[in-house]
Amino acid sequence: KGQWEGAKAIGMTYGQCQRRIILPQAIKRMIPAFMERSIELLKTTTLVSTVAYTDLMFQANELAQKTFRPLEVYTIVAAIYFVLIFLVSQFSIAVEHRLAKSGEGTVR
Repeated sequence: KGQWEGAKAIGMTYGQCQRRIILPQAIKRMIPAFMERSIELLKTTTLVSTVAYTDLMFQANELAQKTFRPLEVYTIVAAIYFVLIFLVSQFSIAVEHRLAKSGEGTVR
């Protein structure tokens, strides 16, 4: 509430207050939760457009049945998922650090 009053006191409009004060604070709090949801989505549903045109686990099951080498097949699938999740996590960390450097801070 004090931020709204401060914005009014210096003559900001509602839109300026939202864009310059409220949204930067909301965004820095939303990034960790958003990235966590993205990772969860990546784990539970193979993102067809990101991973491949067909479901990665379906293809792994087919290959494991054909080759009778499920350990190797599923290890490779796990490595693919690990790399994808690692990249999403690193992107999240980079965005948080960038916000911290720009003066908007992080929630940590």
